Amino acid sequence: MDKKNRILGITGMPGAGKSTASKILSELGAVVIDADKLAHAALKKDEIKNKISLAFGTQIYDNGDINKAKLAEIVFTDPARRKQLEEIIHPEVISAINRRINEVSDNSLIVLDVPLLHESGLDKICDSVLLITADLEIRLKRVESRGWSQQELTNRDNAIRARIQTDNCISISNNASTNQLRDKLKRIIS
Repeated sequence: MDKKNRILGITGMPGAGKSTASKILSELGAVVIDADKLAHAALKKDEIKNKISLAFGTQIYDNGDINKAKLAEIVFTDPARRKQLEEIIHPEVISAINRRINEVSDNSLIVLDVPLLHESGLDKICDSVLLITADLEIRLKRVESRGWSQQELTNRDNAIRARIQTDNCISISNNASTNQLRDKLKRIIS
């Protein structure tokens, strides 16, 4: 009999707790693949930097590196520019995710932490998808610790909200403690 990995996708709005859920699942033995980390790594590659330079100009650079805050300010207020960035970054990230999945040993739980899971098409390789949710006030408090303003969260929410699909997802509310989230996740993966 062939051994198979179980793939669990995680999606949700900024500040909902996707990273916390992924960390808990990692502690419970899952292999977590974080699309945001892969995207940040892609931004350091010369080929990607060159494409972004051509598309967005040199004003988004500080000391030779892409200033993610400047880039975010552009792409989260202009859907056409966001799509342009995604066309540069997504193929690299999806390729890295697929490579990592192929490296994982059999019979593992693989967690794909991908904010735009459905839009990227990666939901199709998932056995199930978790939608992590939290109230706006709680999400705002969480992202303020990242240095985001309420306007930055609103901009990102507006850019992402319509693109997150909730059909066929297991929804988990993350308005309470980390221990309560852990208990919910344990029940789902058992």
